[in-house]
Amino acid sequence: METKLHNPMKIALFSGLSFSFLHLTWAILVLTKIAKPLMDWILKLHFLSIDYTVHEFNFLTAATLITFTFILGYAAGYLFTTIWNMIDKPKKAK
Repeated sequence: METKLHNPMKIALFSGLSFSFLHLTWAILVLTKIAKPLMDWILKLHFLSIDYTVHEFNFLTAATLITFTFILGYAAGYLFTTIWNMIDKPKKAK
């Protein structure tokens, strides 16, 4: 069985989109004012009580968050795939 190299660009794109989609979801929760009650419920499930503030929605902040997490996710996906390809080199068929 021959090991194939993984395409770093495709995996980087997938991880970048995954990271940014999660943060897009968070931005939508903040916009709709669901974020605070949701976080309160999640903290309560973990037996935690923390004083915190969810700031008002700001489009520029949301766009920056989504863009930044896409870039970080893309870079991480590319880096990890490149390392994986170096560690798991294709074996030559006999």
